[in-house]
Amino acid sequence: GQPLVLLENRISNGNYLRLKLRKRKANRFALGARVIAHLPSRQIVQQLFPANSYLSQGVTDLHFGLGAEEAISRLEVHWPGGGHEVLNDLPANRTFYLTEGEQPQLDLASESQ
Repeated sequence: GQPLVLLENRISNGNYLRLKLRKRKANRFALGARVIAHLPSRQIVQQLFPANSYLSQGVTDLHFGLGAEEAISRLEVHWPGGGHEVLNDLPANRTFYLTEGEQPQLDLASESQ
């Protein structure tokens, strides 16, 4: 038979920011929202479209890998339905709840992990 092959991924640890987007009325999980994270070295663009299939559902959070960056200087949220918000100076290694039209809330459960 074939010899055994072992794959070891070596990934350097980096900073991140996780967002849990919510709307107050229809489309409560903000499916289709577009978020642009502005970093000093680049921009990261994500759109919320979780993959679903029979008897399963994808994650509805957005995860931004920031590498060595310690904050997102500017975050633009383009809500489904036309709303737009801009947030400034979000610290790395946190999870925030963003509800359309409200101030971001830190997810305290993620702080203990």
